Amino acid sequence: MGKQFIKVTIGLGWYFLFLLSLFLITILFSSSAFAGTIAEQITNTSGIVVTQSAVGPLIEVTPYGEINWTDGYVIAYGKGKISRGLNKDVCVCMAERTAILDARSRAFQMIEKINLDGDITVKDFVSKDSRLFYRLKGLIARVKPLKQYVQAGFYNVEMKIPFYGVYGIEVVFLSSYVKSNNKRIKGLSTDDRIIIDARGTGLKPSLFVKVKDQTGKNVYSAKDVDMAYLQDKGMVQYVTSTTMQPGDVSVKALKADGRQNGNIVISSSDAAIFMQMDKDSVLSKDTVLVIMDPPIN
Repeated sequence: MGKQFIKVTIGLGWYFLFLLSLFLITILFSSSAFAGTIAEQITNTSGIVVTQSAVGPLIEVTPYGEINWTDGYVIAYGKGKISRGLNKDVCVCMAERTAILDARSRAFQMIEKINLDGDITVKDFVSKDSRLFYRLKGLIARVKPLKQYVQAGFYNVEMKIPFYGVYGIEVVFLSSYVKSNNKRIKGLSTDDRIIIDARGTGLKPSLFVKVKDQTGKNVYSAKDVDMAYLQDKGMVQYVTSTTMQPGDVSVKALKADGRQNGNIVISSSDAAIFMQMDKDSVLSKDTVLVIMDPPIN
């Protein structure tokens, strides 16, 4: 009798386990179907197809670290070998110092290669004024390690240098680069956004992007944005995909130009859309998005 009871109990246990498995499989497939629906592509009134998903970050990965163009910062890696000595603490301390100096050096090398605008790099601009060179060096020297760890006999450090804010990269160049400012655009909050589809143009991201029409006339540039807002938020947000929202306006970039391929050229009719939103004072970093091809890292 006892053995029969045990067999029945085990049988019921396997039965309930089977039902539970079916339930979990059903949930899994339902979630996949829902995710597939969310990731569907939609076409707006301008005929531009944009993936309806969360914002896809534009991140350039280099041997020295990474550049996040969506959130606006540089991550630099540094390392120092922990030598073998009588005093382990001293050896670790020396390796830490080496790693920090290495990270700062690599951060400087990465930032030098960033496009200031579509025509010049940070290195080009800094070479014209030694004061900017030392200001950039000083800014990087103030940065504290974001992450520190020991691995495989090396002391590793990660440093984060923001694009914007009081201690941001843009601050170093702002007053020298933007010599005259129209202050047309105040960066007021709005739910309406202009999305520039620059995929397939070979556009390279830059700190101070320039948008022009087919005749070369300026449509949107750093001198048109309020200085305080420019320092705090920047001009645009670079992404690889974004979620379309009601009220969004999309324009198609015709091409990228400039020595560094960092300027955006749009049609004259699309330029009128910019000018209208400019007139309403609603353009800001959160309302101008540039969709680009994912970088080949």
